[in-house]
Amino acid sequence: MNTASLGFGALVCPGRETAPSPFQIREEPVCCVNCGACVNPYCSVLNSGEWKCVFCNKLNGSNGEFRAGYGEDMHNWPQLVTSVVDYVDAGTVLS
Repeated sequence: MNTASLGFGALVCPGRETAPSPFQIREEPVCCVNCGACVNPYCSVLNSGEWKCVFCNKLNGSNGEFRAGYGEDMHNWPQLVTSVVDYVDAGTVLS
């Protein structure tokens, strides 16, 4: 009888440095009220703290959360400077 099978493999490199894990954010993601997309590095952030969705171009408020005086202050919000972040439930215990 012919049966389909799927091979499985793993690449192991003992002693090799691993990439740092993504930033962990302990709050709900900020999402567009129109399309539901999360704020990301490709969104435009205005001085007022509002941000423009890159998918639907809707202007969204952030309750002043993303308000920054200078561009270098954006490092305070990892979701605006890196494309990968982990949103962790506040009740979840990290090991």
